[in-house]
Amino acid sequence: MTCFACLAAAQYAGDTFTLQRLLERYTKSYGGVRDANQLASISIEGVQIQNGVAYDFDLRKKRPGMMHYQLKKGATTLTTVYNGRQAWLQVRKGSEGSVEELSDASLETVEKEARFDSPLYRHQEQPDNKITLEGREQVGLFQAFVLRVEEPGALTSRYYLHPENSLVLRIDRLDENGGLVLQTLYRDYKDVDGYPFAHVVENRSGGETISVTRVHSILVNPGLLSFYFEKPGK
Repeated sequence: MTCFACLAAAQYAGDTFTLQRLLERYTKSYGGVRDANQLASISIEGVQIQNGVAYDFDLRKKRPGMMHYQLKKGATTLTTVYNGRQAWLQVRKGSEGSVEELSDASLETVEKEARFDSPLYRHQEQPDNKITLEGREQVGLFQAFVLRVEEPGALTSRYYLHPENSLVLRIDRLDENGGLVLQTLYRDYKDVDGYPFAHVVENRSGGETISVTRVHSILVNPGLLSFYFEKPGK
């Protein structure tokens, strides 16, 4: 083996070890595999600001992949519901309302948003996913580790992890040519019942901030009933 090949092999082994440690720390930050599995549902409330307009929001998610997400401004309410198979969008303005079943790309987007676990969690049980270490990059005050995540049927992403606890500082969603589609930054992590949650989430596109979410309260395992995730009425 040539010296160059030896160096390349050593680099690969080092990257593999570092990647494994990062993914292990990510799971450990959520209490380890056993405790992370005990996180069965969450209820989050706060404010989301879009184009200078503030909306109250309420997000409820239940394992393995159900979601109820509501935005409210005055007499207008937008509610997206996913029961694990079907998704609906309900629009209410005062006493008037409509319900639309979502399909194709819209359904796929909601399905991904409803997913309870990130691809970094229990990664060894998801062999179709490909996770590689790309290096390090400055994110705010931290030299973050950069992981490239490729999932079947999904946009390739780059996850930027905190160098000490592997919490996610940023996610970049990339198009087929590697261009940036959406950048999401996670800040102000706080422990809630032993689980870390970002309390400020900023979405950016085209170099501009398109939304900022500020979390006011989080309930862990609130015992959500199934009717929250069924088709809303008009």
